[in-house]
Amino acid sequence: VGVCASPERMCVHTVDHAASAERGAERRPASPERGTKRRPIVLVPGFLGPAWHRDRPTSSRWYNYWGEARTLGTSEAPVLCAWPSGLASLHDRACELFAQIKGGVTDYGVEHSQHFGHARYGRSYDGLFPEWCEANPIHLVGHSLGGQTVRVLQHLLDTNAFAGHRTSAAWVCSVTAINAPLNGSLAAYALGEKEEDAPAVVKFSPGHLLGCLVHLVAFLDVRLAGFDLGLDQWRLSVWKNGPAAFATLREALLERSKIVESADNAAYDATVHSMTAWNRSIATQPACFYFSFVGTGADANLLPPYPDHRNLSSLCLWLSVVVQWVLRRVFLATLAWLSARREYPHLAPYKGFDLNDFREQSDGLCSKHSQRFPVSPMGAAPAAPLPAAGQDIHPGVWYHAEHGQDHMGLVPFPPSQAFQRAFFSRLFARLRALPRPDAGKALCVESHAMANVGLQGVDLPGERACVSLPTFDTGIHVPLAAC
Repeated sequence: VGVCASPERMCVHTVDHAASAERGAERRPASPERGTKRRPIVLVPGFLGPAWHRDRPTSSRWYNYWGEARTLGTSEAPVLCAWPSGLASLHDRACELFAQIKGGVTDYGVEHSQHFGHARYGRSYDGLFPEWCEANPIHLVGHSLGGQTVRVLQHLLDTNAFAGHRTSAAWVCSVTAINAPLNGSLAAYALGEKEEDAPAVVKFSPGHLLGCLVHLVAFLDVRLAGFDLGLDQWRLSVWKNGPAAFATLREALLERSKIVESADNAAYDATVHSMTAWNRSIATQPACFYFSFVGTGADANLLPPYPDHRNLSSLCLWLSVVVQWVLRRVFLATLAWLSARREYPHLAPYKGFDLNDFREQSDGLCSKHSQRFPVSPMGAAPAAPLPAAGQDIHPGVWYHAEHGQDHMGLVPFPPSQAFQRAFFSRLFARLRALPRPDAGKALCVESHAMANVGLQGVDLPGERACVSLPTFDTGIHVPLAAC
């Protein structure tokens, strides 16, 4: 039995599932220690990202969350896309993420599931990287709420919370957060969360109405534009759960939703209350590398570039991008305005909390303060600006850099494919150059010259990058000259 605790929730993970699951666990050795040269880069979407279902695609011609990033893998660092529920809590998303990467049945934990009133087991997966273990660590890259999701996953690994596997924080080589509300967002309160009584929700607020819509869609078990809610554990479908689903729907619409007004959903986990509680529990690991990319919105008001080849197809694509851009800017500007106009007299989750750190929603949803590095009542995590290529970087430190896009400007709606490709090419090149969490010798990799797209601190030398981690030395040297 593995146990993990947080101030808001206790979860106990066991694997005494159905007999078939038990037999599968017996046949498969727990966490093989054979090392491989592969270190995948796993991408994790944020709030309202589509859940993964084996019979339904997670992208279409109209919606491709990760865009160009999916195409930038190499044989030694393939890019893998995980799809936890876009509406589930950080805990549930982390459990789904583990099952999707390692393979097996999603186990939300017996005490956690009993406490919140949903099923203990979820969907089963073949596994994106079944050989994942301490000898075969991975890079985790999360956008928005995905940035905090990967931190919770590393926390569960660190506490050895997944029974049947000997896990540790060393299963993760690096954590990268893109536009992530590492300290929470005021937007959650603007949408309806009560700052004095979270996770209670204001009746008929946008958040409450969204919750009612989720219940109706899940009750009918339909897919709007192919979007999968991924909330099977709540037994909301009338086709699968019969009269019980009617009772749940009536309670949600007329009384109080056990999902929307509980601490086990994504909206609550985006609040300052929840993030503060998680940051109190989650440790910054001394052997893991941490990066955060902060959206400032400085370039978000620039109209998407006009296509060079002005045929009908490119013009139609450009017009669709412009429409997305207009809708996105209106949506984020409205949220930022709603967040800034409120007073929040009861929002004081910990001693020394400064509301001014959160008021300026620089990317439309999150402040710069919230995106840079985690802060808890015990203090802030070690942090520094991301240095230029050729300078030292250290594990156990949150390195942050700014980009000029808004919350959705890198994914899923970039200003251009070239911009998105340049950003992720440079990011993935840096991740591939990092040593393993327990490495004690030099590692050299090739890198290619990359065009400057106005991002700070993401460049690697144009010829050859050498990353060395001497034994008993936590400093990593990246010399400009060839090694």
